[in-house]
Amino acid sequence: MLFALADGTGGRAIFNTNDLTGGLDSIMRDLDEYYTLGYAPPHPEEGSCHTIKVKMERHGTEVRFRSGYCQVPNGDILAGNSAGAALETLVASPQPGNVEMSLRAPYFYTGPNLARVNICLELPSRALGFEKEKKELHAEINILGVAYTDTGTVAARFSQTIKKDLEKKELKEFLENSVVYTNTLDIVPGNYKLKVVASLGEGKFAKVETPLVLDPYTGKEFGLSALVLSDKYQSVSELAESLDTALLEERAPLVAKGMEFTPSPSNAFSRDKKVAMYLEVYEPEPVVNGLPRVGVIMDIFDKKTNQRVYTTNTVLVNDFAQPGNPVIPVGLIVPVDKLSTGQYVVKVVARDSVNHASTERQADLALN
Repeated sequence: MLFALADGTGGRAIFNTNDLTGGLDSIMRDLDEYYTLGYAPPHPEEGSCHTIKVKMERHGTEVRFRSGYCQVPNGDILAGNSAGAALETLVASPQPGNVEMSLRAPYFYTGPNLARVNICLELPSRALGFEKEKKELHAEINILGVAYTDTGTVAARFSQTIKKDLEKKELKEFLENSVVYTNTLDIVPGNYKLKVVASLGEGKFAKVETPLVLDPYTGKEFGLSALVLSDKYQSVSELAESLDTALLEERAPLVAKGMEFTPSPSNAFSRDKKVAMYLEVYEPEPVVNGLPRVGVIMDIFDKKTNQRVYTTNTVLVNDFAQPGNPVIPVGLIVPVDKLSTGQYVVKVVARDSVNHASTERQADLALN
């Protein structure tokens, strides 16, 4: 992982050696004499990512460069401007939105008394109001999310403008898919109300709110994170550019045993999809030589009858554990091929061999 990080960002990896001083000396020699090559993209689109390749014609020249770059947005770019003020008015108003929007907000602990909420939104692309600008079609979505405490105080917020510039021939394909937006929100565990509003122009806006309940976490208790369903997951070795993006955005990708899982904005899937689940087990006891044994049990219930239609029994997750890390990231396959079309509830609990048991977590699952 460290080698991939160094290689992807144009750095130098020091590994397989106890001679740290020698490694640092080699870096200092690099810094004694070098040239910096810069590049300004002609039309940077916020949130877009691009690969970089540098070729040198001069022999004997060593060049290091990152594998790509991204136009990384600020966490709250609309704060203090007119667009942000308009969104704040919509958030505070009881008026419902006139465009549908789905919201998922699973959370994971990043340390004692600190959690990171993974925001995932989905909007209908046909609701965007495109206007012709020169030879392109342009549309913008302004998004604001605010987490309120029980007293109405703002605990955390984010805002961003998503810009879409398309050629006319690209519009048809764009309208065939929904617009998916992701962000993260760092927050102290507690009880909140998360409100998100998205303005799509021409008087159209979407608005959704959901309770956000984050249990206390000191780092010393056994626990289980929220459940994330995903039909987009692949090997980290294939994601060098995505790794760059995550680091630039200060975002921790959801990775378990070399696989990265992208949260789905909706828990509705086709039965012909391969669906997986990402979760984290928080084990305060050091896992050494396979002990304590840590496992999870996944049960799936029919939402109409409340009858259990599938169970995994106990699945050991010790192989996912990393030395010295109390967080055990886990990836599991959800057997949608064994289920009929319908509405389900997936329930998971975690246990270990020293009598720890987690709170039950659950997620809705719709198959069509």
